[in-house]
Amino acid sequence: MFTEREALRLRLEQLNDAEIILIREFQNERNHIYKKLRELDQLNINRLKKKSLLELTQTTLQDIKSSTKQDTPVHKQKTSTLRSATLDIMKNHKDGINSANLKKAVQSKTGIQIKNMTTFMKSLMNRHPEVKKPSRGQYVLTQGKHKTTV
Repeated sequence: MFTEREALRLRLEQLNDAEIILIREFQNERNHIYKKLRELDQLNINRLKKKSLLELTQTTLQDIKSSTKQDTPVHKQKTSTLRSATLDIMKNHKDGINSANLKKAVQSKTGIQIKNMTTFMKSLMNRHPEVKKPSRGQYVLTQGKHKTTV
């Protein structure tokens, strides 16, 4: 008849055996992945040897230029849209507007999500000094200084 101590000892041995099996499986998978990576590296080295260094630098530069050109206009367009919508909404709230309400209004008007309202508003205040933050979570557009350029 088993005692509780013997049952626990048996379970520990079973866990130890299971751990050993899992460790071996992980080692085998890791070795397989390293083998594949070495094969891929060898293929890439062979391809790179065929191109001249000048060709490689030119293609790399073209890739970098194309990736930066594609990212920038979309981001600027979204930010510009958000800024102009924010200023339009703030024009309608002469006494100021709560940050949470402003965020909801801008997002519903533009359909673009603002991830960090504080950062967005700080950048807006840098570009538009007529936007003020009189207290925590409150923003006001001062009269007569609204610019239409964003």
